[in-house]
Amino acid sequence: MNIASRLVVLSVAGLALSLVCFISIVFAGYRQGYLWAEMDWAQKGYTTPWDVIAASDIGKRPAAINPQRCQEYCSYKDGLPIKTVCTTH
Repeated sequence: MNIASRLVVLSVAGLALSLVCFISIVFAGYRQGYLWAEMDWAQKGYTTPWDVIAASDIGKRPAAINPQRCQEYCSYKDGLPIKTVCTTH
């Protein structure tokens, strides 16, 4: 096999590996079980593919703010809140 053929094989293998890694990260985000609308982390009104990827590093915990019952979404990395969603029930 000449150098050009090896370069093509290595390029295709690298691209395939990158694609597998990207799909694994997206799948990890989906496995969190969030609804599509929940994954709008910046509350901009729509969910992007980057929001889905970020979901793999975000957890959900209950929070009580005054009389409201809330769900707080927080970073697994440092525990800081990403967003809080409250209901008035």
